[in-house]
Amino acid sequence: MSKTTSAGLDFTKEQLKIISHRNGHLRIIACPGSGKTEVVSQRVVRLIEGGVAPKTIVAFTFTEKAAEELKFRIRQILEERCPDRADFGDMFVGTIHSFCFQMLKELVPEYRSYDVLDDPKRVAFLSKGANYFYNIGLVRLEKTHGLWYFQTIDRFIESADIVMTEDVDPDRITDRRFAECYGNYRASLDREKYFDFSSVMHAFVSLLRDNREVRKAVHARIKHVVVDEYQDVNRIQDLLVELLSEGADSVCVVGDDDQNIYHWRGSDVSIIRSFAKKYGRRYRVTEGRLSTNFRSTGAIIDTARSLIEHNDERLAKEMEPSRKLPRKSEPGDIIYHHFGSDNEEYSFILDKIRELLGTDFLDKRNNPFSLSYSDFAVLVRSNADAAKVVAFLDRNHIPCVAYSGTSVFEAPEVVLAMNCIAYLFGAKSYPDFGKTPTLSQLGEAYKAVFDRRFTEAKVEKFIVGMARVRKEADALLTKGKKDYFGDLGLQGFYYKILSAMGAGRFDFGDVTNYNLAALSRAISDYESVWIRLRASEVRYFFNFVRSFAESHYTDTQHSDASVINAVHVLTIHKAKGLEYPAVFIPGFETRRKPLSGYNFVDSKLYDVRKYEGTKEDERRVYYTAMTRAEKYLFISGSEDHEGRKHSYKSHPFVQELDFGHVSGVVKLKRLRSGLPPKAAVSGTYPTSFTQLNAYSRCPQDFRLRHIYQYNAGVPVTFGYGTNVHNALNIIHSDYVENRKVPDDGEIEALVNRIFKLRYATKPIADRMKTSVIRIVKNYVGLHKGDFGRILETEKKFEFALDDALIAGQIDLLKKVDEKGSVTEVEIIDFKTEQNDSIYTADYERQLRFYAIACLESLGLDPQKAYVHHLDENRKSEVDISASVLGATRNEVAEEVSKILRKQFPPRPSARTCSECDYAMICRFRHPSAG
Repeated sequence: MSKTTSAGLDFTKEQLKIISHRNGHLRIIACPGSGKTEVVSQRVVRLIEGGVAPKTIVAFTFTEKAAEELKFRIRQILEERCPDRADFGDMFVGTIHSFCFQMLKELVPEYRSYDVLDDPKRVAFLSKGANYFYNIGLVRLEKTHGLWYFQTIDRFIESADIVMTEDVDPDRITDRRFAECYGNYRASLDREKYFDFSSVMHAFVSLLRDNREVRKAVHARIKHVVVDEYQDVNRIQDLLVELLSEGADSVCVVGDDDQNIYHWRGSDVSIIRSFAKKYGRRYRVTEGRLSTNFRSTGAIIDTARSLIEHNDERLAKEMEPSRKLPRKSEPGDIIYHHFGSDNEEYSFILDKIRELLGTDFLDKRNNPFSLSYSDFAVLVRSNADAAKVVAFLDRNHIPCVAYSGTSVFEAPEVVLAMNCIAYLFGAKSYPDFGKTPTLSQLGEAYKAVFDRRFTEAKVEKFIVGMARVRKEADALLTKGKKDYFGDLGLQGFYYKILSAMGAGRFDFGDVTNYNLAALSRAISDYESVWIRLRASEVRYFFNFVRSFAESHYTDTQHSDASVINAVHVLTIHKAKGLEYPAVFIPGFETRRKPLSGYNFVDSKLYDVRKYEGTKEDERRVYYTAMTRAEKYLFISGSEDHEGRKHSYKSHPFVQELDFGHVSGVVKLKRLRSGLPPKAAVSGTYPTSFTQLNAYSRCPQDFRLRHIYQYNAGVPVTFGYGTNVHNALNIIHSDYVENRKVPDDGEIEALVNRIFKLRYATKPIADRMKTSVIRIVKNYVGLHKGDFGRILETEKKFEFALDDALIAGQIDLLKKVDEKGSVTEVEIIDFKTEQNDSIYTADYERQLRFYAIACLESLGLDPQKAYVHHLDENRKSEVDISASVLGATRNEVAEEVSKILRKQFPPRPSARTCSECDYAMICRFRHPSAG
């Protein structure tokens, strides 16, 4: 039995029951391909239609990509059914750690000046000499346990995450040396205003648990909670759900214990299994089941089910194919074979791609199209496997997108660049950590790397250039304890190295640029945790590279978001939630399980078994991989691997598969009717004003910054404008809530609490703080009489414009008059820079973006738009007439189209190039720029 709602979609009785659920706790067990995103989106829309304010709804997703997809679908449904409610920008949709950080900043103003360290920056933070040897004292942990430097950092991170994720009391830890270092680490993070992913969750959960007033405020705001991929939550995340439950009208969790594949990160499959038992004591718990797989053919479902049913511990469920799925299985759709060598295995993948490319296919709604490269996915177990597949496809001219791969630090141009850094600052050679390289040795290496590839490369010019840069480095090193880098830091010297290599004279090509840009990002990640890096401390950067960067900065050439039509190569863990018409699972063979290292936390203080993994965990990984496939599923392994001495047997799980639908290697002959490829969904290229502004100013700037992803150096005053914005936002928000205008003393106290310039020395920071206080006082004094017109502050938005999904945030929205309509608004954007003609057009264009966002996304009618120049305390109005906004729309559409077509024509000019972060490494720069 089904019922049709929302744009002709058919929903089953079970789906409708879930969609209409409004109060109490709801556990949805969702089989693969069961349309959970659609059902969850429909349920959220039903809540909003019923009068629930979007700001009272939070939806947690496992990844930011999943959040984008959920938001996009909710917006689509709202625009269809109730366009007047299409603005749900106040509803949080995103990861749990992002939510925790956002809430901390809203509830405790001091946290607005904090930053979250991602994995690279956390390792950089720990490997800083001052932290490793003194502030945190990891060196004492290293000596106590007889570890290497790199092992100490790895094990400390793993152990610290366990303490926070499992909510372990540090006082109960037997290893007091570790407990001491952990306490020092948390204190150092707080002192330098940082969180890491684990501590930001732990901090918010602790605040929510221990502070009654905070809990009351959060419960008053959040009334409906949705948790996607609930089978993968860990203990601290579930504790958050438990605390939010106390004030919520509804809590909806969605997941499938058969797809729990993150045990090694602390995810606890027992949490989803025991949901009804845990919450049934206090709340009304409803069970929902999405058992119909709308994605895969019956043959794939039968094959995958035959594997997972060998797991003893699982929730009872029965995945069934959709009776209405028009796509049927055919002989040869599922193939298994164990090849003699990995080269034969990769050739098989290549053959199948070529055989199926351009053949007819039906999607789940019976829409015909022809298969293109983007309809194929190769799912592997490790980055090393991905790198081999990518290399093979590259050699055979198959475009591919990969989010896993080989380390860029194996690339010869990156090794050369690392040795150039070592030469400048007296560090040991890379990667052997021998004697500091000589200029002569660098010259020989340059000839080996560049002379053979580029006719324009001249080793003589390289040697002269490096000798010149060496003099600058020597001058810095002679300053002793005052050998601080200038504004652009080590990154600035790296650009000088690239210039000596020839970056400003000839084209390095895509591969070399992608690799060298990855080193640029590694330098930025490392430098970001220093106030100002000293030249004598560059040697610690090499420790960071060895302990983290080598294994985490992988091939980025194949992870370009603007590449749409390409085969996807990714690990099974990164394929979660995705689907493809054709899926390859190579490497299905017996492999040695990597040895798990010990950590510093007593095993009796947490459930250590869930981190270790079992055969059931491994079955869940392969089951998840198989169920990504819509029609074609190719499983393979190989006996001999290039570079490996021992042979590989087929995986024991092969014996558990039902071979009723599986065949050996056959040549596939499928119909080719000349159908067009699958139509791209609008809004598939996520971007922002900042990115599009870079393209507008100079497409080559965009290419270097956002395609290759070279990072620019960071000036010491970086963050000054953010401090001003934070202070104004707090003042505006407080006025909206309490109708209170702060006096001068309160403004000073506020700025003193939240101010942070991460890269400025104390004298510079003090001057900047005085400036912020002056600006904010002047603003409040002159404009407090206008505060009654404040409608929204820091209003987030997203809207689709042809191929682009544009996101941003408007500083301030005001009503036209204090008692006027809440839909007719003025847009205000605050700027702290002095007026400059090169940026004036940028500001005007930015305000036009915001005006389009008001119309397209927020349901508002912008009447006027202003740039408020805070330094000069003046406003300039921006033209947002219909004709001008129409022209802006066309410009954006054309720019995104050019980005996707890889068109980056340079626009050199004396003014633009003199302001450009990349002039030193750009071969198109204006002659006046040097």
